[in-house]
Amino acid sequence: MADFQYRINGNAWVTVEGASLPYTIEAGEDDTVEVRAIGAPVEAPLVPPTLGLRGLIPDSAADFRIVTEWETPPAGLSWDSAAGALVASGSQAYTLLNYPLPAPLVAGDPYAAVMEVTNLTAGTTRPRLEGGGASFSHVTPITYNCTTVRRFVPTVNHTDLVLVLPSDLVGRVGYANLFALKDRIAAPADIYIFAGQSNMVGGSATADWDPALDRPVLEALAVAGFGRGADGYTNDGSGASINPAFDSGYGIGDPVPMVHPVTHNSPNLGRVSPAGHVMRHLVDHAPTAGREKVAACMAAADTDLFFHWDPASDGRMYDLMVANVNALLARNPGSQVKGLFWCQGESSDATGYAALFNSVIDGLRSQWGQFPLVIMEIGGQLEWGATAALKAEQMKLATGSGAAEELADCLYVPRPAGATFIPGDDVHYDGATNRLRGQAAAAAFLAAFG
Repeated sequence: MADFQYRINGNAWVTVEGASLPYTIEAGEDDTVEVRAIGAPVEAPLVPPTLGLRGLIPDSAADFRIVTEWETPPAGLSWDSAAGALVASGSQAYTLLNYPLPAPLVAGDPYAAVMEVTNLTAGTTRPRLEGGGASFSHVTPITYNCTTVRRFVPTVNHTDLVLVLPSDLVGRVGYANLFALKDRIAAPADIYIFAGQSNMVGGSATADWDPALDRPVLEALAVAGFGRGADGYTNDGSGASINPAFDSGYGIGDPVPMVHPVTHNSPNLGRVSPAGHVMRHLVDHAPTAGREKVAACMAAADTDLFFHWDPASDGRMYDLMVANVNALLARNPGSQVKGLFWCQGESSDATGYAALFNSVIDGLRSQWGQFPLVIMEIGGQLEWGATAALKAEQMKLATGSGAAEELADCLYVPRPAGATFIPGDDVHYDGATNRLRGQAAAAAFLAAFG
């Protein structure tokens, strides 16, 4: 049995011996109750977390032992041992202090907060930092099943990572984690660009993220591909700012640990992007000691090669991609572009496509060197004339095609056999197929280019 402290509505902490809260809250009241364990924790065996990286919360049940030790947890809060998750649902709001940080954060250094919500059927939740002064709170409350990541620079030396469990939360919080980014950002980067449109982003109108299958790629970093208005860039195919939380908090080329759903230059709430599975394969099969793998995730829905990606036309996606990659390259002279994965064409006409794309790649290679290129087959049904025509046009670009437009060091990777689509949608691949697409593209890349 653990002693603990509580406070109501931000008032002074009160120490309690035992596990019973000496008060009741009447129905309809909106008091906020915060609870934290005190004293020496009970020793428990530590089992390495699934992701293989230390510091996750919970680290098995050990870091949540303040919950499991309560004989009767406060109403609405329980530990699900089978799921390995905290479950909250009830009439009270909790701020549960789960994790005193091993060392205070360094004010002014960049960090990332990662949180997994394995199941959320009602309400919201978010991680928060406290201690040392004013708290940082996750930019936007989580309202859907996902792993989410946000970059921040603390202004004080925070000492505690907090999970905020509002009274309307009904769901499971798998873990929260903090990552120091300063040294990782300074390291030389192997940059992999993911560009194109919605079938690189991860489809539309469905949430098929699976925490068991779409594991975060925390060994890699990712640039979300957003540009702030202050930097002179807009965000999506129409020029709208589609994600204010990123738009206001991120500069050009600012990376964070890579998680699913992968955030490109387009909203991607709960969907599966092949980019995450490309990076997972590259991390697992081609590790590089002393170098960071960084994904520049630049795809956006409804973008057209002849408009958004053509520097001689509107070129907004091209310009934003170049700005992000150049910022990564400028941070360390040892960084290099290692490859570009491209999936775009559902919004473009086939006529002249190969010639224009060849020209765009030539321009990029003149800046970044002879990086390899993987073209992934677009969506749509093969019996459609437009799909067939665009596929034939893109296949001209593959090395050895014999066409005038072919590119050196260029692969064309077809869709997997039996590819499936979002139900009721014949254009966008579903999560199961996007996982296979990512693995196939990465395997082809490594086989051809090492």
